[in-house]
Amino acid sequence: MSEQNQVKRVMVVTGSRADFGLLEPVMKAIEAQKGLKLLCVVAGLHFVMGSEMDVVRAGLVTRAEVKMQKKGRSGYDADVQAFAKGVSGFGKVMKKLRADVVLVLGDRIEAFAAASAASIGGVCLAHIHGGDRAEGVADEAMRHAISKMAQLHFPATRESAKRLEKMGEDKKNIFCVGSPAMDGLEEIEPMEDEELEVLGIDHERDFVVVMQHGAGGRDDEEYENMRKTLEGVCGF
Repeated sequence: MSEQNQVKRVMVVTGSRADFGLLEPVMKAIEAQKGLKLLCVVAGLHFVMGSEMDVVRAGLVTRAEVKMQKKGRSGYDADVQAFAKGVSGFGKVMKKLRADVVLVLGDRIEAFAAASAASIGGVCLAHIHGGDRAEGVADEAMRHAISKMAQLHFPATRESAKRLEKMGEDKKNIFCVGSPAMDGLEEIEPMEDEELEVLGIDHERDFVVVMQHGAGGRDDEEYENMRKTLEGVCGF
């Protein structure tokens, strides 16, 4: 078998700025591997929110585009139509690019559409951040559905890995690798003292920045969640 035939073609699907930040270091790692060929597919909200240029700025080559949503349209009906358009689009792209593996992250409809196309189309599916929980949010069902369609799993925590095992996934196909959001942190330049002062932060003192992703609850619920986090981290 020739070296060219041994190279695995990995189709990575990015559907929005939210997942691109986590997928960027993964895609660059794929590019650095001699046995892998990156096929970057830009889809979904990138074209609605105007963030598709993030891929270009990162120095990545887009191999295909799958446009799903329409500007100004939202809600369940719009999502259903976008999903259907995505499944068809990803199916065509997989065939055109001759993908050996489709790699998706998280739980959005772009990832779900690409995963569905891969599963039905007989292409190996890899899933990053499977096994996570987002209680009370509809996306959780899509995340678990993607995990059940996937052959390769890359959960971020031991708890998520154990959850995948309880869902019936084969332990030998589960690789607890941590979150790719942590990759490349050393490359981020620290803020200058003047920038910190603009934010009202005294750079002469030690400080910690705490951020928390909303869970889709009411304002009072989100406030209470953040209050508990700050109490645990800072003793407030």
